[in-house]
Amino acid sequence: MNNRKKREDTGRNPSPKELREAERILSLSPFQQQNHPTALEVDYEKLDHVRTYGILPDYYIDRPFTCRKCGKRQIWKAKDQKWYYEEAKGNISAIAVECHECRKAKKQSNQNVSNQNVNAQKDGAPKQVPKKK
Repeated sequence: MNNRKKREDTGRNPSPKELREAERILSLSPFQQQNHPTALEVDYEKLDHVRTYGILPDYYIDRPFTCRKCGKRQIWKAKDQKWYYEEAKGNISAIAVECHECRKAKKQSNQNVSNQNVNAQKDGAPKQVPKKK
């Protein structure tokens, strides 16, 4: 029995080959993208939260991106897009712009500021509001 841990297909640490393939698929015509084996069909019933005059996508494909903070290349996988838009009810215009590590660090930083504010309120100090960047 193989005890090696199966590599998760998250797009977080893609190989150069995986990045090239995602970029190649992105460069295909919309018809070719939609019929590609890795494309996932949109479930329009789960996009009922979207209020737009724009066009809704017909499918999701893996989208390579560069983190705007650290410059790391990652892939926003089609399955992650489907979850974000359809299950988490994310904004249909949103795209991936920060890598997992930078989002995690930002979330931790925001949590630390929030905890500091709560502790300051307990001590009777005035409430501090974090500045938006």
